[in-house]
Amino acid sequence: MNTSTTTTTTFHRRQWRSVASSALRTAFACVLVGCATIYFPSALRRQLSFPALSYVTAILITGGGDATLGDAVAGAADALLGVVQATPPAALGLFLIERAVPRALAAPLAGPLMVAVTAFLVAMGGSRTRPVAKRVALGQTVIVYATAFEGVAGRSRLCILCA
Repeated sequence: MNTSTTTTTTFHRRQWRSVASSALRTAFACVLVGCATIYFPSALRRQLSFPALSYVTAILITGGGDATLGDAVAGAADALLGVVQATPPAALGLFLIERAVPRALAAPLAGPLMVAVTAFLVAMGGSRTRPVAKRVALGQTVIVYATAFEGVAGRSRLCILCA
């Protein structure tokens, strides 16, 4: 057998193992989210406003590709940073909307405007903020505003931001 063929075969095996282990970690993260969505007590399940975003966050944290355990831990730290980045501006925006805008105008006008302002603040968060943290922060922003205006004018929570 040729030396270059052996080297190529060994490389492909290592690459396949790396991708397979990453896929298994991602699948395990999604199984954890699914179990939490179905089997957790109702008090905790209510905290999951959009389970689909929980799956996306789990995939972002595990990193895809050939992520290591260290990459997954860094992704979890980035997710926490994203929540910390998004929640204060979103809470301040909701506070301002409640004080300054009539409820009938809050969902169709002020809500999308504040989502845009908060998203701008998150996106301008600095060059040292990793993309995973920004993605989680943007998702968190949408969750905060969508759940705040849930049920306004008889619309579902996903249509509120489309008004």
